[in-house]
Amino acid sequence: MVALGRVDAILFIGGLGENYSALRESVCERLENLGIALHKPTNDNPGSALVNLSQPNTKVQILRIPTDEELEIALQTKKVLEKTE
Repeated sequence: MVALGRVDAILFIGGLGENYSALRESVCERLENLGIALHKPTNDNPGSALVNLSQPNTKVQILRIPTDEELEIALQTKKVLEKTE
C-alpha cells in the first residue's frame, strides 16, 4: 500500500483464501479507515464462484476468487511438452 499509494482490491485465492472465512475476516478487521470493509454475511456464505465480499460503497474491493491449481499445472506441463516435441 505504501509503495503504490493506494489499494484497488484485496484478493483471497487458493485453499485458505477461498475457504476460510475467519482468515478473511481477521485480515480485514480494523481497516475501515482505509476504505476496506468486509460484508460479513457474504463472507460467511460458502461458495466456489467469484464473489465481491466488500461492503457496498467502499473504496477497496475485497474479492474471493476461485482457483484451479490442477488445471494450471496441466496447462503449463502441456506447454513444456509441446516445446520438446
